[in-house]
Amino acid sequence: MPTQEERFTTLEQTVALLQKRSSTEVQDLNRNVTMLLGIASGQELDIKEVKIKLATMGEQLDTHTTMLTQILARLPEKP
Repeated sequence: MPTQEERFTTLEQTVALLQKRSSTEVQDLNRNVTMLLGIASGQELDIKEVKIKLATMGEQLDTHTTMLTQILARLPEKP
């Protein structure tokens, strides 16, 4: 049976190993979160651009619809 000193040594080594692992895992997590924030920010800009283009396309569609309605109104009706 291990002595109390051996048990404490083993416990200290285990705690040191766990601290090292958790520190590394926290660093990895921080790196991944930072990358994710960068990706999300880029997508936010892309979404804003898409919304602007969609609004412009909607306005153009309204204009073309109005023009088409005017053209159709000028055409003679079929007998």
